[in-house]
Amino acid sequence: AANLADPEIGAVTGRNAEVLGGSAVETDYRGIQGLVQTLESHLDSTLIFHGPFSAFENDRVVPVDPESIADDTELALKIRRNGARVVYDPAIRFKEASFSEFSKRRSQKDRRAMGLVRLLFQHRDAVFSPSLGLYGLVVLPFNWGFMILSPWLLALGLASLGLGLLTLFAPLGLAFVAALGAFVALGSRDLLGPVQPAYALFDTQVSLFRASVQLLRGEGGPIWEVDEELREAYE
Repeated sequence: AANLADPEIGAVTGRNAEVLGGSAVETDYRGIQGLVQTLESHLDSTLIFHGPFSAFENDRVVPVDPESIADDTELALKIRRNGARVVYDPAIRFKEASFSEFSKRRSQKDRRAMGLVRLLFQHRDAVFSPSLGLYGLVVLPFNWGFMILSPWLLALGLASLGLGLLTLFAPLGLAFVAALGAFVALGSRDLLGPVQPAYALFDTQVSLFRASVQLLRGEGGPIWEVDEELREAYE
């Protein structure tokens, strides 16, 4: 309510204060994401809005794409494009359930990633738009870089390095592949200690890359299956 009392602000979202199910991967990622969103909000506005808690001024609500896979963030982006700021307030706290296990995270994280990648591409004309201030000049370009460009660069870089090492010196190449596999295996079990936040970023890049590939194949839609295991975590 305090945020929306400001006439310049049309929407507000909050912080995932507790990850139900105890996922260290998601906890670390949300911590990093929260810092980024706080900075974005100080600059102008944040991009990502969170389904568990988002609030919008009634008179600023506009229609969203019926096929949207990220309707909460889409509405916030449209509100910002229509002139009002949309902010992240870490004092607003919610809880959400999530997995750490690599295969289980894919169904949850890949879908979210697909929605964000699709939305950024739909609104690519807003990137570097002077009319949107620092939102168009800094926030959207940063998110384009993180969500669309860097996953492909990471995938190509790892593939090139692995193939190069295997070709030039097979034992070193095999060691690289084994080390990457161990990084994923330990990270998905929350066993990397101080390196765990790095794995959380890597895991997100995996989802963003997979989401881009799925969208290029014409996959993805607004309907999804309920994950009963996550529902149990809420209960």
